[in-house]
Amino acid sequence: MSGDDRVLSRLYRQLAQSERHMDQVSTNARDSEDSEERSMFFEQMIEAKSGLVSDMALSSAYTSYVHDTVKSVINGF
Repeated sequence: MSGDDRVLSRLYRQLAQSERHMDQVSTNARDSEDSEERSMFFEQMIEAKSGLVSDMALSSAYTSYVHDTVKSVINGF
């Protein structure tokens, strides 16, 4: 992995975008009247939640990596 600060910024932007997408799908599902349409939005919501979980896990893993790297550098000196 890279120690580039832009990576974490990109991950947080991606996470925010996933959250906005999840909110939009939730709103569409709530406003829909047709059961088939709701079913489609429910499937989209599951996909959006999966993406959100993935983005959160990736951001968390990268943050832990950066913290461990910084800690090992500090302890090394």
